[in-house]
Amino acid sequence: MSAETDLPAPRMARMEHWLIRCDSCGTIDHTHCISDLGSYGRAIGRTCFGELAEFSAWEDPVFEELLGIVRTFAIEGVPKVRQCFNKVMSLVADPAPSGERYTFVGRLCCRQCGSSADWYKPGEPDVEDILLPFVTHREWERLNLEDKTKMVEAALYSYGCI
Repeated sequence: MSAETDLPAPRMARMEHWLIRCDSCGTIDHTHCISDLGSYGRAIGRTCFGELAEFSAWEDPVFEELLGIVRTFAIEGVPKVRQCFNKVMSLVADPAPSGERYTFVGRLCCRQCGSSADWYKPGEPDVEDILLPFVTHREWERLNLEDKTKMVEAALYSYGCI
């Protein structure tokens, strides 16, 4: 059975509602994030189009595979392994419906101009229930282990992790 069929269906998730402000054009927009209490083992992928998807260490079978590949490279210290792992998570996730790749490093960007945005202030209401899909892995699962490892190695190298 593939990891694709093992993933749960999208679910309603209780998320913090935040406003973000663009550094370049000043546009104020909204986004959501998992509260600190509910975030352990969960990562939110984001696109500049405001699309969100979850990558769960607890429910996603590709998590262990990717972690195993990342650990084969000599990366010093748990904080750096975690930081590098988060950077390469986008490799295993299929693109969002817009075609853009999810990023898992907390980058916020403006839907109007694509520039960086910053957390601005809590939105109203401060917590909302939203439908949060899980990332899928169709492209990743078509690769053999050697190709997956080469892809991860190239990305780790480009991010300065190895």
